[in-house]
Amino acid sequence: MTVRKLSGLKTIVTLSLLFNVFLISYIVYKQSSYFKKPFDQDHIKYAYQRNDLYKMFPVNKDDIVFLGDSHMQHFALPEFFIGSTLKNRGIHGDVTKGVFLRLDDVIKGKPKKIFLEVGTNDIYKGIKLDSSMLYVERIMARVKQITPQTKLYVISVFPSVTVNPIDIITYNLRLKEACKKQNITFLDLYSIYEKDGGLKTIYDSGDKLHLSPQGYVMLTKILTPYL
Repeated sequence: MTVRKLSGLKTIVTLSLLFNVFLISYIVYKQSSYFKKPFDQDHIKYAYQRNDLYKMFPVNKDDIVFLGDSHMQHFALPEFFIGSTLKNRGIHGDVTKGVFLRLDDVIKGKPKKIFLEVGTNDIYKGIKLDSSMLYVERIMARVKQITPQTKLYVISVFPSVTVNPIDIITYNLRLKEACKKQNITFLDLYSIYEKDGGLKTIYDSGDKLHLSPQGYVMLTKILTPYL
């Protein structure tokens, strides 16, 4: 083989190695960037904007926080709980991982109580149950670690025919087990709202997923004794 051919071969090998190094570095960068994102959902821009809004009103030790997905975000807290110090930290489309990764913005204020409701979107997006439970348990452990005086209440996932009802029942059973394991109050509301695997008509906003005004009236009655 001539010197020229050897030189050309070395150049090709070098470029190939450089390309592979660049490709691997890029993949690692993208993965690390992804895990730094505080949300795991489709509406990433909206979620960031919503969380930025929440940061404008920091949580403090006298607050009762409603944390989770759209079921929490749509809860008109000041209207239903007049005179209470409440903060809404629900974000439409959020999942267990998203709640965990934005949790510190809530618990650094050491709130009095937290009502957590999340999981519907995990089921809808096909996230593995073990993964969802991992983040739920991390949320519980993190709250206990950072603000042990905060009382945490975990609300079951509401019924919906937009996903397989069996998946919701299974999720809620695992959620109940996780709460029992960590001595956390579990509020099982599924049977109150359920009919034929979905929401009762009176509690259905019309999309088979979100709560109607009457659904929130019922939720208010259920949660009031725990405030």
